[in-house]
Amino acid sequence: MDALLIDGDGILAAGSTRGGSGVTRRVTRLARLTADGSLDRSFGKSGYSQPARPGDHSGGIKHLVPLPGGRLAAVGWATRGNPVLKRSYHFLVYRYSAKRRIDASFGDRGRVSTKTGAQAFAGFLTASGRLCVVGTDDNPTGRLRGSVVFRHYVVGRG
Repeated sequence: MDALLIDGDGILAAGSTRGGSGVTRRVTRLARLTADGSLDRSFGKSGYSQPARPGDHSGGIKHLVPLPGGRLAAVGWATRGNPVLKRSYHFLVYRYSAKRRIDASFGDRGRVSTKTGAQAFAGFLTASGRLCVVGTDDNPTGRLRGSVVFRHYVVGRG
């Protein structure tokens, strides 16, 4: 688990988990717990939302950002590409509705992903309602490796 957020009726816990029995890849996962700490089985599929997409090899949610109107942004990363040595990190932002379902009106069916290699670690809302995502660069040339990068997404309006 990498992120916690107390919401009106319980707790959201996010991070990554193994993709299945014996699988080493990590997949993004968001879980909802009730106020007493038990899994809220009415959330997602039996208490979990696992919003990975075809082409994602590994991924994780690193930060949860409350948005206006009770919505939520889940900020994280995924590795994409084949073969293994050509995989690179990509920022991911998922937007959830106030009912904690993926908001398909945002980006590509609820998700925005960068085309460049970068790993997102945190996000925050600016005064103008934009989500600023912060992470590190994964540029294989080494020219920018380790530099801090910022991306902005409009997530707080409408």
